[in-house]
Amino acid sequence: MKESLFSRIKLFIAKHKILPWCLALSVYGFLILATSLSKFLPLKPIPILHPNKSSSIAPKDPYGRDYLIGNLGGRPVRVLASVSSSLMEYEDSPFFDLDKKKRIKLSERTYDSAISGFNFYLRYTDGVYYDLLNREISCQFKKEHNQPGNAWMMVSISNATGYYDPPHVLDRYLDGNLENYPGKPKEFPYITYEKMLNKQFGLDVYIVPGIDPKTNLPYRKDRSIDDVFVHRNTHGNIDTYIKCFNGNVLRPPCGHDFMILQEDMKLKVSLSYNRQILPYWQEIQATAKEAVLRFDIKNPIHAVWAQQQNIPKICTQQ
Repeated sequence: MKESLFSRIKLFIAKHKILPWCLALSVYGFLILATSLSKFLPLKPIPILHPNKSSSIAPKDPYGRDYLIGNLGGRPVRVLASVSSSLMEYEDSPFFDLDKKKRIKLSERTYDSAISGFNFYLRYTDGVYYDLLNREISCQFKKEHNQPGNAWMMVSISNATGYYDPPHVLDRYLDGNLENYPGKPKEFPYITYEKMLNKQFGLDVYIVPGIDPKTNLPYRKDRSIDDVFVHRNTHGNIDTYIKCFNGNVLRPPCGHDFMILQEDMKLKVSLSYNRQILPYWQEIQATAKEAVLRFDIKNPIHAVWAQQQNIPKICTQQ
C-alpha cells in the first residue's frame, strides 16, 4: 500500500530535522518584524529618578561628558571625570557593594548626593590637575611623576562630617604613635615614638629611638620605620600630620594628612608625595586645599579649568 503524500512529508521532516529550523526562522522573522514596527509606535519616556527634584543634574564638562557632582563635606561640587583618578564614592554606594554600584547611574546623581571620597593627582608648583583627556598635561605627568623629588602628589579626599570630634582627629593619630600601653610586647620597642629636641622645616619631629642589638643599627634605619612630623595650631592641636619612609629607595614616600574644617565643609585630605619635597610642605598643603575648594559650584566652570587649557606646551606642539 502506497504511503500518502502527507506521510511522506512527515517522514522527510523527521529525517532531516527541518521542524526546529523552521521554528527558529519563524521566531527570528518575528523579532525582525517587531523591531521594525517599534520605530512607528509611540513610546513612553523612561523617568530619571532624582533624590531631590530641586537639585540640578550634572552639567556637561569641556569634553562634552557629565561632570561628577554631589555634596562634598557639606558643599555642592562638580569634578571633571577625567581628573578623578578613582571612582567617586557616594555614601549610598559603598565600594564593596558592586551590585549596588551597577544599579546607580551617574544621571541619577544631584548636588544633594553625599560623596564619601575620591582621589586626584595635582602638581603643587602650579596647581595643575592631572587630566587624562588633556594631552599636554598627560604627557608632562608621564614624564615627571616617576622622577625622584617630582612635584606631583596624589590627593585623597574623605567626607569628615561624620567624624567624632574632627578638630582632634590628627591628635589621635599622634597619640597612637606615642602610646605605651600596658602589656606592649617587649620584643617590639620600635613601635613607640619619641619627640626630638629640634624642629625640621617648622615641624615637630618624632622618631623611633634606640639601637637594634641584633644588627647594631638604629631601629628607624634597620627596619625602615617612618618618621613623624606634626604642626600645631595656636590652640596646640595638630593641624598637619606627616609620616615619611626611611628606606633607601629613590622616591621615599610621605603621607600627609590635614583637615578642612569650615562651617559648611568638613573634610580630611590625605596627600602622598616624595620625601625630597617635604621642605615645601606648607606650599604643598596650601595648593592642595585650594584645589579642593575650587570644586565648589560657586566657582565659574571656565575659571576653574582655564589654567588646565593654557599651560605651556612642553610635550606637545600646537
